[in-house]
Amino acid sequence: MIYRSGFYAVLLASAVLGAVPAAAQEDYPAAAALGQCLTDKSTGADRMVLVRWFISSLTLAPQLSGVAEVKAETRDAIDRAVAATFTRLLTVDCLDQARIVAKEPGRDGFKVAGQTFGRIAAREVMGDPKADAAMGNFAKYLNDEDFAKLRPGK
Repeated sequence: MIYRSGFYAVLLASAVLGAVPAAAQEDYPAAAALGQCLTDKSTGADRMVLVRWFISSLTLAPQLSGVAEVKAETRDAIDRAVAATFTRLLTVDCLDQARIVAKEPGRDGFKVAGQTFGRIAAREVMGDPKADAAMGNFAKYLNDEDFAKLRPGK
């Protein structure tokens, strides 16, 4: 059961940036080593599987109704892909590091490692020129005068 709950912790924390304080990485070198291994051993395709899983999961939240929809068969394929990716990463590519973290189940080792991995995956998507441009589209609706009090001397 620790391994199944560990997988979920990695998955959730990977995508939720800031879920674990940055100081936790310094306090837990084994988790930092696992996070580095996940980053080093994963491919760009692996990281996109993680991002796709996170986004497809978010679409189920009622607050996001009408923003995006993922068909059930697509969601199932994404779930299978992320399970296969994490199985390979934790039981083959980063087995030694994962074993050390798994020996201390009361700690947030998988979350800390997942945060590192998730941050790298998010950067890849955010670095896409189309996504990057879209993130700034809201600025056309801002009024400079509303922010005048932020200027020095105001």
